Parts: sequence; C-alpha cells; structure tokens
Amino acid sequence: MPLGIEPAQSFAVRREAVPEECPSVQAASDLELARAARRGSADATSVLMERLRCVSRMMRAHNARHGHLLNEHDLDDAVQDALLVAWRKLGNFTGTGVLEVWVHRICTLEFLNAARRRRRRARRSVEAPALEPCEDEARIGTDPRDRVQAALELLGGPDAELLRMRHFQALPFDALGRHFEVSTAAIKRRYYRALERLGETVARMDRREAN
Repeated sequence: MPLGIEPAQSFAVRREAVPEECPSVQAASDLELARAARRGSADATSVLMERLRCVSRMMRAHNARHGHLLNEHDLDDAVQDALLVAWRKLGNFTGTGVLEVWVHRICTLEFLNAARRRRRRARRSVEAPALEPCEDEARIGTDPRDRVQAALELLGGPDAELLRMRHFQALPFDALGRHFEVSTAAIKRRYYRALERLGETVARMDRREAN
C-alpha cells in the first residue's frame, strides 16, 4: 500500500505497538508520519493533528511554570503560533527523536517569544498616556480626558477609532477584530501600534506648548 494513502489506523496501531524502550523505532515511525502528511495524505494529517494537541498542554505547562505570565488571550495566540510553526517546519523534523520532543522545543521558543512581546507591551502601556475615563478629578487635579480627546482628534483615522472603541466603549479585542474584519491577534497588534502613535502625538503637543 502506498505510504501517501496509508490508513490513519495503521499509523496509530504502529505507534501503540512500539515498546517504550525503543524510542528510535518510535522516532522512525514519526518521521514516516510527518513525511506522509507533507505529501498530502489526509489520513496522516489527521493523525498528526491529533498528536499536535500536545502543543496546548505544553504551552500551558510553560505558562504555569512562569507564574501564569500570559493571560488567556495571549496564551491562545501563542498556542496557535506554535502550531503554525510546527506545521511550517515539519520538513525539518529528522526523526532523531520522537515527534513530541521536537514539538516541545518549538513550544519553548514560542512561549519565550510570547513572553517577550507581553513584556514589551507592558512597558509601552506604562509609557503611553492614560486613556481610561477618570471620575475622581480632585484626586488627579485635572481631568485628562479633554487632552486625550484632542490628541485623538489630531491622530484621526482608524487608529483613533480603535482607541475610542477600546477605552471609551470598553469593547473586548474579539469584538474589535470583528468590527475591523481582522483576527483577534491582528487587532491587538494594531491597538498597541495605535497607542504608540497616540503617545507620539501627545509628545508633539507638549513640545508645541513648551515653545
């Protein structure tokens, strides 16, 4: 029977039949599975995607070990990124170890990438002007909303619309993604870029006032 059309059951049976003390045999079977999936075998792809369900468990384990650094949205994005990387790099899998060991290395790198992005966003949010409406004017001395609105007017366009919808209407990212017809991950990236541009706009306003 040609490898490209080998039934999914035969992949599964062969995997279960490999004794735990024979990792090299398991790795060879995994390499055969990966090659069949890359050639377009629907059965092999189905088995492979079932095996890749380990990605979510691995990423959540990383997050737990790091004190739940990523929130649920960021973690879901990181899981999807790791799955995409694993699929794109499937041709790099050489079968020197079992599939899950290779996938775990990808998960580790993608979690670290997600953690770095999270830290960069946290730093930018500290540096960006406050956008949340403030009701306690006596506590802060002045109401920052007029100044923020002026900066938003200067910013204009989709960036200003996105920031208003996020902060003044309190819309979640998934709703914003539907409104702008992009994915949740894409709207998050657009939102943080818009915050940076708003900060630059406020800085220009400060320089003009200083002069």
